[in-house]
Amino acid sequence: MDLASDCFESMELSGITPDLIAWNSLISGFSQLGDLERARQLLGEMRGRGLKPGVNSWNGIISGCVKNGFINEALHLFCEMQAFEIPNSVTISSILGACSDPKALKLGKEIHGYANKHGFYVDLFVEGSLINMYLKCKACDYAQRVFATIEKKNSAIWNEMISGYVNQGKMEEALEIMHQMVRDGVKPDAIACNTLLAGYAKMGQKEEAFKLFRDMGSMGLKPDFVSINLLIAGFQQAGLAGDALKLFHELLKPGGASGNVAEAFDFFYMEAWPNEITISSVLSACADLKLKLQGKEIHGYLLRKGFQNNVFVSSALGITRMGSPMNV
Repeated sequence: MDLASDCFESMELSGITPDLIAWNSLISGFSQLGDLERARQLLGEMRGRGLKPGVNSWNGIISGCVKNGFINEALHLFCEMQAFEIPNSVTISSILGACSDPKALKLGKEIHGYANKHGFYVDLFVEGSLINMYLKCKACDYAQRVFATIEKKNSAIWNEMISGYVNQGKMEEALEIMHQMVRDGVKPDAIACNTLLAGYAKMGQKEEAFKLFRDMGSMGLKPDFVSINLLIAGFQQAGLAGDALKLFHELLKPGGASGNVAEAFDFFYMEAWPNEITISSVLSACADLKLKLQGKEIHGYLLRKGFQNNVFVSSALGITRMGSPMNV
């Protein structure tokens, strides 16, 4: 922010009066970085120079507070703002982010009531934030009620519900949302499918994960390296390090995968795979299984492919070395 501040000061020294956009950019920048004191100081300076802070000025500082965990400050600013400006959908969505904890559910409901009273209940941006807030508060019934009232659901709304259920480990509910999506004539996108894939993998549900991978092809979606990385990383996190390594080696075979793996991955698009995320996950799997020899082989592979300078790969390699010394 030093450069931004210098530019702002240079404008003034050059006789150029900073406009509202310039002030808002500076306020938002300091707030996003967690320097709430400086952001509030700038808000005061604006008033001192006869420039009224607009709704975006307040939104910038409120969103920064929420991002940095200054929840009480965000709520205080929201209340203070209403004496000067009328909140908009961005304000409501930002402040709902401050209520995304079971302890703040009551407050979230109050903000929900405020949104309904002031006509924000038909705003998809606000409705998506309400769903996200209720799901993070583990109030799934309330999230479902908001979801059910939305007449024209876009992909982001559907994906919000799927993601919320997956994050709670409620895979059946997440899958049912996808089925409902199809029944309503909305084609699931890669985000929806990859979210479910990640959930299945982290839960150790291999058969469900492989079935979904196959189904992506019939949905007209081409699984890519993101999809396969989610599976490998998820299996490793679920304690299925052996399955993660097996999948990695099967897909690297010159002739491609064989057996059940081949059936699941007929649609897998190999370009740009494996990448640094794959290598990091596989190295972690080697460390979990204390597989010194395989760790060395993968170390050699990453050297040939030029991954050795990647920070994620280097970190995973360090963990592998600590778990099973590798002197390559």
